[in-house]
Amino acid sequence: AIRGWGVHAFAASEPEVLEVGYRFILDGFESGQFCQSAGRLFQIDDVQEAHTYMEQGQHIGKLVLVP
Repeated sequence: AIRGWGVHAFAASEPEVLEVGYRFILDGFESGQFCQSAGRLFQIDDVQEAHTYMEQGQHIGKLVLVP
């Protein structure tokens, strides 16, 4: 399951909930349960192709432009 929340909703009123959320996320990355993946790499000269690909809305992960 994927859960999400607006950080600002908890920052002032419930800082302990915010801390639990941050710890959950950090622990997930440290343990390898979560990972950030690049959906696709594009050369910087292919920025127009990258933008077209992004507009299609079919990608999963980040699109990365590399020099």
